[in-house]
Amino acid sequence: MSEEVVSVRAVSYGYGTGFRPALDGVSFAVERGHLTSIVGQTGSGKSTLARLLCGLSLPDSGEIRVLGQPTSDKRCRRALKGRVGYVMQMPERQLFCDTVAEDIAYGPRNLGLGEDETRRRVSETIGFVGLDESLLDLSPFELSGGQRRMVAIAGTLAMGPEVLVMDEPTAGLDPRGRRRLEAVVGNLRDAGTTVVLVTHSMDMAATGDRVVVLSQGRLLMEGAPREVFAHETELVAVGLGIPAALSFAHGLERRRGLPRGRLGEPLDLDALADAVAREVPGWR
Repeated sequence: MSEEVVSVRAVSYGYGTGFRPALDGVSFAVERGHLTSIVGQTGSGKSTLARLLCGLSLPDSGEIRVLGQPTSDKRCRRALKGRVGYVMQMPERQLFCDTVAEDIAYGPRNLGLGEDETRRRVSETIGFVGLDESLLDLSPFELSGGQRRMVAIAGTLAMGPEVLVMDEPTAGLDPRGRRRLEAVVGNLRDAGTTVVLVTHSMDMAATGDRVVVLSQGRLLMEGAPREVFAHETELVAVGLGIPAALSFAHGLERRRGLPRGRLGEPLDLDALADAVAREVPGWR
């Protein structure tokens, strides 16, 4: 039986009178070891929700529990220190130490870990994000933007979070950097880390176990990727869309005069390629 590690119940949050609430009665749950994607247009409340999940802000109403702890309780928030990680937008802007090793070590040391354990975690996490240990003695400001992003993420992972909240982690990265980060997110989920991913990318959202769709601060829909992306009309109506592979499959079906769904519902390019290869003999 799956364990619920994040519970959001009827949560509302606003930035002051006279403004539409950033979140309005949002409810959903995240299961342990799952990758849950949160999508929505700019202004839909995604980043606000990410901060609430980490206890950096508190709901105006409703309740959030993370690992069984209500974030509204100050003592409970302290108990979550190190157990919940937060990768904010452009996390590389928070780097400040003289070397990459010192930046990654900052979090573990703040948790009171010994130097041997801290060094072990530094070595382990820099490899996990795909960087070479030869970079550890360099200044983070000597690295490329994508490498700095990975160093910042490694610093969060070095604290060993059970739940990791990531707010638009691929923003501003080139295609190579996006692919590397997407691989890291997949590896985290495979390693058993519960990941909550805020993203504009429908392709990246489709790699998760669940998708939560926000629109104007409210929950529009949530479910498995295949269930959510079956509602193309509703998603387009709120300024979103569907994964590129699924969109291509629908377009190909229309051009070939095939019934909707003949190519299945491919959510990634590998699945699309398999579907096309399967159907090509029938197109002669």
